[in-house]
Amino acid sequence: MAALSCVPWSAAQTVASDIKVPTFDVVSVRADRSGGVVGSTANGDGVWIRNLPLRRIVNLAYDIKLGSLVSGLPSWAGSERFDITGKVAQSDVPAFTKLGISERFLMLQAVLEDRFKMKSHFETRELPIYELVLDKNGPKFTEGEFAVREGGQHEVGMSSESGEIRAMGVKMDRAIQALSVQLGRVVVDKTGLAGKYVFTLKWAPDTEDGPAANGDATTDVSGPSIFTAMKEQLGLKLESSKGPVKILVIDHVEPPSEN
Repeated sequence: MAALSCVPWSAAQTVASDIKVPTFDVVSVRADRSGGVVGSTANGDGVWIRNLPLRRIVNLAYDIKLGSLVSGLPSWAGSERFDITGKVAQSDVPAFTKLGISERFLMLQAVLEDRFKMKSHFETRELPIYELVLDKNGPKFTEGEFAVREGGQHEVGMSSESGEIRAMGVKMDRAIQALSVQLGRVVVDKTGLAGKYVFTLKWAPDTEDGPAANGDATTDVSGPSIFTAMKEQLGLKLESSKGPVKILVIDHVEPPSEN
């Protein structure tokens, strides 16, 4: 069985070889116990992280979409939160702006190694996965470069939230990424579909207590499961399997030195 290649666990290889990847000229790392705004952004001349646990910072730094694909982090990596600011020198701004958003976050790897003393390596392990295959009546969606919405406007890209995935003129690898995140498990594309597609998938998201208990009267738990919805709406099927999956193993990490 081939290892998943459509979801980039580390996007380091996606940076074009002719683009200079700068390093941060100024870095600030501080513990955040404010309980305030949570977020991250990468634009202009640097990267800003506010009130994020180390676990999520590692995911950003290595472009890892699933938390289950990081092993070895200590318990405090999920509870203690940090603010990180990294700015490039003015002379490096042109090179920095040529990088994609996720590529700019890759520069955090050096911050983790320097300030958190993090040491890590990638390895491949046999883990539970899902294989996405064609159902006997599939596929039930069409090829297209874009989706046409009300008013005639064209939409392109992916939209993914709890209970709904919309593909608007995208290849299957984009849909696979969204499915993997929703399911919390690596999904491998076995459909053989090579075009760009338009579809909407809707299902009842899993809830522990239901809408009455959690106070969310708008949550629809009457719809199909994601597995049933895949068959009925898209003509696709998710099959449980095992396969080689690349994961990031944390060998050592410690609370950061602040400044």
